[in-house]
Amino acid sequence: MVAKCPSARDLLSSLQGSAERLLVLGDIANDSGREPLFECRSPLPDVDSLPANLRADVALVCVSETDDLAVALLARLRDVHVQQIVLHVAAGGKAASGDMLALGFEAAKSPPKDGLVYVWDAALADKPREWNNSRHWANPENFDRYRW
Repeated sequence: MVAKCPSARDLLSSLQGSAERLLVLGDIANDSGREPLFECRSPLPDVDSLPANLRADVALVCVSETDDLAVALLARLRDVHVQQIVLHVAAGGKAASGDMLALGFEAAKSPPKDGLVYVWDAALADKPREWNNSRHWANPENFDRYRW
């Protein structure tokens, strides 16, 4: 099944900030006015086929479903190659929201009518958490309550 994808401009509108260096993976019409650093139409590339020195601001990815290959590719893009990812899952396609949550993706605020959009941003992924600091490392409030 070929995924019906929105244009690059529509997907980029889901992001805050600008994107100068793009990766385009899937059948996405590139109307952004920028030449992508790496582009691959369907089927999605294998994780090992991505160039090792590839670095970009944003990856635009369009899939019909989030299978194991797509999840591995998204994880590799997130960990090594890009600062932001916009994932479009075509209407009627399967998207395991648990997989997207585990990878750190959030559903876009206003998804398009023809599918789901998930966004991952490195700047938002490592937000400081109140409980994760040296002051609370042993949870002293529970010393008298629980024995572990």
